[in-house]
Amino acid sequence: RYVPKEDTGEIVEETVGSITQNPLPPAWAITIHKSQGLTFERMIIDAGHAFSPGQVYVALSRCRTLQGIVLSTPITPNVVLTDREIVSYNAYVQQNQPTEEQLLQDRIQYLYDALCDIFDYEPLYKYLTHWKRMSEEYLSKLYPEYIAHLAHALPKIYDELVLVGIRFRPQLHQLLHETDLSEGSPLQKRHQQASRYFLNKLNETMSQIIDHGCPETDNKAVAAQLERQYSLIKEEYRLHQLLLTANQEQFSLENYWKARAQAAMNDSETDRKKGRGKHLKEHRSGKAEVQMTANESLIANSNLVESLRQWRTDTANSQHVPAYIVMHNSILLQIAREEPLTKDQLLAIKGISKKRYEQYGEQILRIVRQHQ
Repeated sequence: RYVPKEDTGEIVEETVGSITQNPLPPAWAITIHKSQGLTFERMIIDAGHAFSPGQVYVALSRCRTLQGIVLSTPITPNVVLTDREIVSYNAYVQQNQPTEEQLLQDRIQYLYDALCDIFDYEPLYKYLTHWKRMSEEYLSKLYPEYIAHLAHALPKIYDELVLVGIRFRPQLHQLLHETDLSEGSPLQKRHQQASRYFLNKLNETMSQIIDHGCPETDNKAVAAQLERQYSLIKEEYRLHQLLLTANQEQFSLENYWKARAQAAMNDSETDRKKGRGKHLKEHRSGKAEVQMTANESLIANSNLVESLRQWRTDTANSQHVPAYIVMHNSILLQIAREEPLTKDQLLAIKGISKKRYEQYGEQILRIVRQHQ
């Protein structure tokens, strides 16, 4: 503390006490169960009352070195427990070793499953069928031409891909039992022919779906559902493209699994890009917006629709509001179908009120007239 001298009044320091601190490193306690997956340099282990199979092993294996382990309680044989199911399984395996014939049959079955997977289009068709139902529920009024297109495209996909793939399985099964996978074998030749057929049909039929993109809607919840389902279709389509291309010249398990790994990596990269795009959009606008692109070839007066959407976007940006506040997408599509040229014709369109006409009516009519 600071005190003044009696004779001079000078402020001086006076010691009233002292403290000595021991330099202790930080430490913490954690249960053996929660320590799984962690690694430590030094540990004090209390495993003398372990009660579960493998618990002692987990505790001891968390430390990098034997020198870093200190036992606070002794580890006795009665706490080193073994799972009875594992003991029983090991005994069963020893007593039931597979024969050469069983191994051969299992190998053939494994190859058969991989070959069938390449030509199995039922999962893709299920995604497409669900997509058709969702489109009919949410988009029938907005895009009747698109719904009619799906109704025409899906039966062709079923007949030329799904059914042919199902009928091809017995041939694969027979060839696998009669021949091998050597180069130039009957199985390889038949596989090459099938790969060329299915790759051509896959691209031909699926392009009718993929090329048109995912139709737009102003309903964000619906748009998110449509985008998720559409992404599943594209991923399954891309997977079969890779499987057919990788094994087109010669089938092998190495080519098969490489194609599957590439498809998985492509899907992960797409998810990361979507995440970055969403983050950037939220950063710029302050909120998340769902946007999807669509090929306009199945929309009546697609050029007029594009002009109206561009006008809506410019107007929304100038007013600093979302685009659907200016005008819903369904109203724009109806305007494109009806092509109103007068005030009365425009007011007859559902969603165009007198107030909205006063705001935007003349601009819309000008766009329609320019289009005509």
